[in-house]
Amino acid sequence: MVSTLSNQDPQEIGGYRLRARLGMGGMGEVYLAFLPGGRQALAIKVVRREYADDQAFRIRFAQEADAARRVAGPYIAPLVDSSADAPIPWLATAYVTGPTLLDAVRAAGPLPLPTVQGLVAAVATALQAIHSYGIVHRDLSPGNVVLAADGPKVIDFGIARATDVSQTFVSRTPLGTPGSMAPEVALGQPATPASDVFALGGIAYFAATGRSAYGDGTFAHQLVRITRGEADLTGCPAELRDLVERCLAVDPGNRPDTAEIIAACGGTPRLGEGWLPPAITTDIAARATELARIAAQPVPPIGPTAVLPQRSARRRRLVGAGVAAVVLAAAVLVGVKLGAGSAANPAADSGSGVGPSASVSTAPTAAVQVTATTGAGTPSSAAPSASASASASAGSDEVRWTGPIRINGDGIDLDTTPPVVDPSSGRIDLQLGLTNDTESTIDGIDGGNHTSVAILPAGATASPHKCNELISTVGTDRVEVTKGSTLCFRTEKGLLGVATITKITGGFTFGDSATATVWATTEYA
Repeated sequence: MVSTLSNQDPQEIGGYRLRARLGMGGMGEVYLAFLPGGRQALAIKVVRREYADDQAFRIRFAQEADAARRVAGPYIAPLVDSSADAPIPWLATAYVTGPTLLDAVRAAGPLPLPTVQGLVAAVATALQAIHSYGIVHRDLSPGNVVLAADGPKVIDFGIARATDVSQTFVSRTPLGTPGSMAPEVALGQPATPASDVFALGGIAYFAATGRSAYGDGTFAHQLVRITRGEADLTGCPAELRDLVERCLAVDPGNRPDTAEIIAACGGTPRLGEGWLPPAITTDIAARATELARIAAQPVPPIGPTAVLPQRSARRRRLVGAGVAAVVLAAAVLVGVKLGAGSAANPAADSGSGVGPSASVSTAPTAAVQVTATTGAGTPSSAAPSASASASASAGSDEVRWTGPIRINGDGIDLDTTPPVVDPSSGRIDLQLGLTNDTESTIDGIDGGNHTSVAILPAGATASPHKCNELISTVGTDRVEVTKGSTLCFRTEKGLLGVATITKITGGFTFGDSATATVWATTEYA
């Protein structure tokens, strides 16, 4: 449920003494702290360092935090404190003792119908309060609803909007979570209260069945089903089916408002002892015991790593160069899958499997070409079998492989020679996704905890050393690129590569063309 702090973790943030690490959320690390006297546990959420170098993000973060601080209600985890001006922005919310809906259903199975109805009515009540302040949650999902003894609590509302203005770095699932992103948002339109209602319909179905209404495929595949209105409501209780269908309507105007949802679930929720199944109640009690144990422990003296470090001038210069290269981009997200964790209170990330096909297409194939260049020649236009030496000798700029590939919704494994679509659910280096009908994305599935891709600044010469330097200082799990952008990446096995986008054709296509170069060296891994 919690883990001890390591010597890589800060000991204090904004005057709050950290006591444990809760995990990784959608925007960064999450830590446990207490108000003086241990009277209130807090979840301290520190945004990713990459966001800290984006002034537009800081401005939006401050605006959204100020708005969120005013929202209150029995089914909301309140925002207690925040700082957009700290070296690394952070916010503190009331810590909710309980598992997320995602973790609870995965561990104990689908919830009983009365519990689901109470849950949906309570979350709709929370949305009423949030929407009344002009805030849209934007990432309402089973990982952002925590089950407490006195009812569910909605967390992380509103703050997701702050990432909209970040030109360089984005969260694992931009503007939403698979199965929870409304069709209009998936197609690039603004999120509205009706978008949160769509997400609530997905939560209702998940709570009652343990499944997503849009399947368990890749993020891109789920978005196709969402925008086409292809929900599979198999197993949905009859008492919920009509409500869920209305919430999941493709047209926002056909979705019910929160008052209708509350009425359909039996009226104003009155949740208390016994509203949850025994297994979840036992889990909550165990968490409360652990929380009390941590609160009772003597606070150790602060050591030399007391606070989050200041950003170095060197890091600021490198990040500035990356932003300059990417401000022109807004089409494709490229990432590296290396696995992601989950936390008790922050939104959890989950991986998804990959299929054996080199091309998954739900419409006539268009093309996104990713072409890699090396210091020794022009991009290869040969078939995928064309390659340089396959040796893995370290310490050289020798090219291991270069040639065209296909990057699709199932992902490509760049550690093989030549690269292939990985037929397993293991590590995937690059995966094609989608933002809307004119923009494609290349996604890293589980990249949230890792920094394995970075933009190569304009004018810089690509080399393993340069790519390693960029990834080590400004790397993230995905970046935004458009035609002409060049990016460095590191594979699962530590090989470095470079790619330049040469063509982007939008639409629901998942078999797009690409070429890539991977160096043989692992010297910098």
